[in-house]
Amino acid sequence: MHLVKKGGITVALDDRFKNSSVEWDFLAVSNSFTRDAELEAKQTGKPRGLVLELDDPRIRVWAKTWGQIIDECQGRLTFFKRGLEYEANDEHALRYLSNISDEYLSDEVRQKISKLAAE
Repeated sequence: MHLVKKGGITVALDDRFKNSSVEWDFLAVSNSFTRDAELEAKQTGKPRGLVLELDDPRIRVWAKTWGQIIDECQGRLTFFKRGLEYEANDEHALRYLSNISDEYLSDEVRQKISKLAAE
């Protein structure tokens, strides 16, 4: 973890980024953590995975496993699907494609759109 912290700070302190309002989020991803890294990623009062946070310059370094990233993304996907109450299916896709110029569609897709329109 310490190498990640040092590398992130070095990039963020580069002269090319001085006097900018850039915020930096660095993410270290691994299949698993050592016990020390796991403890560092579970600090009290910080979101899980946040191992370093500085105010000036604004830098956050995160350490997560692939499993954590997948779980978080799955949670967001579920949230948006519920919020939008949208379920993708062939009919929705074909209705969308029917608004696209025919020259970009395959014969198979054109046929399916024609069949849908006839129904």
